[in-house]
Amino acid sequence: MLREILLRLPPQPSSLPHASAVSKHWLGLVTDPRFLRQFYVHHRKPPTLGVFERSHEGIVFIPMLDCRSCPCQRPWVE
Repeated sequence: MLREILLRLPPQPSSLPHASAVSKHWLGLVTDPRFLRQFYVHHRKPPTLGVFERSHEGIVFIPMLDCRSCPCQRPWVE
């Protein structure tokens, strides 16, 4: 379970070194090559959410996702 929690640490450069300082057990987990592969796969490059385009209205954002999955299209978000 600890491995799963550590996989979800943010992909900031300081995350794994900070975690490795907790204990020898954590150091062993975060330096394990299998863990590092899983960590980088879990935090692969995020999908493109959209692009900005110039139009006669100015610069507009064109979403690449289905509108149902866009937070801005949800009725409870203002």
